[in-house]
Amino acid sequence: MRLPSIAFGTVLSLSAGFVALVPGTGCGMMQGLAPETRLQDNVYMLNDEARWGRVDLAAGRCARAYREAFVRSHRRWGRTVAIGDVDVTNISMLQGGAQSLVTYSWIDQSTQELHATTVRQSWVGDGDGFALAGEDIVSGAEGLYLDVPGGPHQLEGIEDDVLALDPDREIPTEEELDREAHGTPEGAETSERPQTPGERALAESRPRRIDSQGRQVE
Repeated sequence: MRLPSIAFGTVLSLSAGFVALVPGTGCGMMQGLAPETRLQDNVYMLNDEARWGRVDLAAGRCARAYREAFVRSHRRWGRTVAIGDVDVTNISMLQGGAQSLVTYSWIDQSTQELHATTVRQSWVGDGDGFALAGEDIVSGAEGLYLDVPGGPHQLEGIEDDVLALDPDREIPTEEELDREAHGTPEGAETSERPQTPGERALAESRPRRIDSQGRQVE
């Protein structure tokens, strides 16, 4: 199996090098960074922390509503799942949030087999930064995550542009979500795929207005 062409460690080192140029600036410098830069740093840092099994640190970069599902679904990381490489292939700003596309190369320690899984991460505005609100498996091997309520799951019937979020898609009702979780009764009509937790978080988040200093404006 061919590994991703761009090693995550290489990309991350460039970001770390930039940070090293401005030591001691603290929160003041972070507040002055452009939203795109803050988002990029959060994407890289969360994936690097999770890669090495520091799920506790990575969870601090998650939205409160997704934090528990994130910790539970990543419970195998650093134990029976070893992440060999992380390739961040796309980061896109959206109204009210953002999405990133990440490919993991990982080894199942029980079989010593190498797998690759591509994941779409949904981010929402959180104060002056961004917080991870959900993850969805776009393609590749299953088994990277534990199957938990509200956690990552396999997307089906998606368009080629996996980063696209349909602004006209309606937020599903509690009844529709319950039907999806427990299965549609035989003979019942199937409806359009409900939004994932990350998509719902993006759809419900307010558009973020940023001033010239990069701070969020109410």
